[in-house]
Amino acid sequence: MNLAEKLQHAPAALARALAFEDRAAELHGGVVSAQQRELDANDQLQAARRELARQRQGRHDRRLPEDLEARLQKAVEAAEAERDRLRSVREDAAARWQAVKATVTAAEDGLHGVAAEAISDAPPIKPPKGATVEGVRRQIAALDAEAEAAQMAPAPRADAAQRIKAAVEDLAARGEPSVDARRREGDPSKLSDRMHGDAGLWLLVSIFKQEVTARLIERLPKDSTNTLTDAQRDRKLAELAEQRLSLERIEEALIRQAEAEGRVVARRPEAAVEALLGVVIDRGRQ
Repeated sequence: MNLAEKLQHAPAALARALAFEDRAAELHGGVVSAQQRELDANDQLQAARRELARQRQGRHDRRLPEDLEARLQKAVEAAEAERDRLRSVREDAAARWQAVKATVTAAEDGLHGVAAEAISDAPPIKPPKGATVEGVRRQIAALDAEAEAAQMAPAPRADAAQRIKAAVEDLAARGEPSVDARRREGDPSKLSDRMHGDAGLWLLVSIFKQEVTARLIERLPKDSTNTLTDAQRDRKLAELAEQRLSLERIEEALIRQAEAEGRVVARRPEAAVEALLGVVIDRGRQ
């Protein structure tokens, strides 16, 4: 499903997406034109070099009069400078095209797997007075750092202890020893058969279950100010994600303001598609 089909219920977002695609096509045409101009300039450079070589070969000592040598060398240098200038123009054009193409790709990827019925236009965003793209991006970076800290926050000692107990109980159950008194040859417990690989570990955990549990739990750190239960961490991450999206919507609004004023601001490739296209996605319907 293409963007037009995806955004059939979000006309404002569809207009944005089509504008991105049109801009990408326009810039790609500029890249093709710049490539041809660079090739033509390179042909002229090679022609200037060949002319210099031809003039030198026409002399038995391959030495030209100073004025002719200087004129031909100047032609080569000028052609080389023009080739280099047009190479820079082509590289700049390619970078601009790739940036917009990346935006289109990010929009397509962000809507992959989302039903058209789950997408609608978001209300227009008016950036706070004095807000700047750089300032908003610093706030986004701060939120990302806070989210990473929440993601890596330790669980409460009691919660971790319960998980340790459950893990030990699981291993102990796998290694629960059995004894067969009917076995008259060899060890009724088949202990030697059970002491290989994981089975041996499970057996030892089963025998020393309490000791293993206590030893592991005593190594847990005490609770600290950054301790979070699973529910607290999930709630914290959800709050930060909501704040981040709000900032990204402001960021996109500021970028559009800059574009309207003739200024170019590169978009972040990781920006949320909701902010990029100005949509709301009902995740329950995707």
